[in-house]
Amino acid sequence: MLLSPPAFVLSLLSYLLPSDWRLTTSELAPKPQQEKSILIIGAGSAGLGALKTAVDISKEDNLNWKIVLFEEREDVGGVWLPDSRTSPPELPKTPLYPYLRTNTPVPFMTYPSFVFPPGTPLYPHHDHVLKYHQTYADAHNLWPYIRFNHSVLNAAWIPSDTATSASMIRGAGRFVKRGATAKQSQWNITFQPGLDSRAEKFALFDHLVVASGNHHIPNVVHWRGEDEWLAHGHDRAIKHAIRYRYPEDYTGKKVLFVGAGDSSFDIAKQVVQFADKVYISVRHEVAPLPGTELRADISHFSTDAIHFVDGTALQDVDIVILGTGYQIRKQFLESSALVKIDPTANSSAFRSAEHLTSNTKYLFPLYKHIFPILEELPITALAFIGIPMNIPNCPSDVAQSMFALQVIKHGDGVLPGKTELLEELDEQEEGVRRGGFDPYVRGHRLIRGTEMDYQDDLVEFLKKKGLIRDDGRRFVEKWRRDVPSPGACPKPRLVLPYIPSTTREFFSSMPPNVKPSIRKEEWEKRLREVKVTKDVGIDDVPTVDRDLNRLIMDYLVIEGYKSAAEEFSQEADLTPPVDFESIESRMDIREALQRGDVEDAITRVNELNPEVSNQVCLQTGEYTRTGKD
Repeated sequence: MLLSPPAFVLSLLSYLLPSDWRLTTSELAPKPQQEKSILIIGAGSAGLGALKTAVDISKEDNLNWKIVLFEEREDVGGVWLPDSRTSPPELPKTPLYPYLRTNTPVPFMTYPSFVFPPGTPLYPHHDHVLKYHQTYADAHNLWPYIRFNHSVLNAAWIPSDTATSASMIRGAGRFVKRGATAKQSQWNITFQPGLDSRAEKFALFDHLVVASGNHHIPNVVHWRGEDEWLAHGHDRAIKHAIRYRYPEDYTGKKVLFVGAGDSSFDIAKQVVQFADKVYISVRHEVAPLPGTELRADISHFSTDAIHFVDGTALQDVDIVILGTGYQIRKQFLESSALVKIDPTANSSAFRSAEHLTSNTKYLFPLYKHIFPILEELPITALAFIGIPMNIPNCPSDVAQSMFALQVIKHGDGVLPGKTELLEELDEQEEGVRRGGFDPYVRGHRLIRGTEMDYQDDLVEFLKKKGLIRDDGRRFVEKWRRDVPSPGACPKPRLVLPYIPSTTREFFSSMPPNVKPSIRKEEWEKRLREVKVTKDVGIDDVPTVDRDLNRLIMDYLVIEGYKSAAEEFSQEADLTPPVDFESIESRMDIREALQRGDVEDAITRVNELNPEVSNQVCLQTGEYTRTGKD
């Protein structure tokens, strides 16, 4: 074996060292690069997080990884990329509607160490979020790895040294590339490149990372008699919320929403401004939305009415909008029989060692919501990113990607045996039951309060195994832990300035019993004034960090998280914008405004700031500014 010149010199020098210090030829020889081919499916939040993580690992460790991402649409962004096609039978590629704004403040929506640009509203319109993902791809040079308009039709696992044929590849059918032979176990991927739906191509990959999202296949509920109801009325319709776009389409209509989720309520809040009447059918008691009327769960339909389980009925409904969520489905894995759909699956007794099972709410058995636990499939062959819900997407996508890609890099031996993995899954499901839920109904929706631990546990595992450097810090920042996760569904929140104006104009802009759907102008002004740069500022603290810290502090104060604001103020060495003792009073003012009690809000404002009380007087129900006595 010939050594490189540097290795030859070191070899000679080693003989001048004590014998126990000498390096062997095998130790001096350059280590072979690890060769892997990895396909990532989906260029939304999860896919971009997985792609950046894979590229980083490959470059930092000088690995010979072939990394490709297939995205079926024309750009990155996933659900944040608009799609105007809503007419049956074709399903829209996204449930995004034009007036959607997030209910998640921008600090919570960021990938680690990658903030939104200056001027971004605290609760942004969806186009800001799309641009954020595009900028993320720009900043990390991810575009060369992405193949747009590539739809995956089928993903079949091929055992090593097995000629591919329909009889040998379970469920693969016409999608198998005939005559191909895998020298090692690989995925045979069938896909349509470009916009030509007639073309089919094939490719082999060692590992498959599925980051295709959870909002593609609507969960459409059916009731007895709905066809008769539709047939006996003019312009009656039942449609899922995935097809909703504009509230003006419901002008003069009587609309019944089914479901009390965030999206259902947000759409109803828009439609109520145009519709003649809006009803919401719910299974459990919820706070009513202003301008709407709550109804019980639907029992059945008749030719002239919709009947509810409490015995009541409605005869005036024109349109039913289903806010009934989405199914956990991966059709390109169903076509190869690696995933089977069984809506009756309600316990671990339905687990199979040969395939994954989805009851449309829960895909199992998965280790930590990521790796399938199957006999014939190596643990690292397939990973899912982005399946958990009730969790901030971007940071959790990165935590999952770090876990999955590091395990892929180091091999199945990093994890316990499959028996132990199933036992951990049993304990995970039992923990959901202890929280008062059925894991086979709740699915991948994490219990509130566990979403931070989930991310930290993934990264801490890697540190304990020595797979990544232990920097002594948790993955989830302390301020995120101190503040309950605001969620990631589109329902804007009321945000008040620090000291509300007491003029008649301010209060008249907030009619009784109507919750404002936009932020106050002061917030817009504050955010425009934030100048985010990468320059190093005071005490060598980057300006970008200080600006983000101020934004976080403002959020904690405005949302009323007193203890978290106090701790964050000390941790970030920030001067608080208000007296912490006044935060509870400010929350009382906000609650009064939300319920439309303007008089109580005025009283509380004056109690908070005595100077204001000298400027406001009550005259026949109207508030008028006067001079000081």
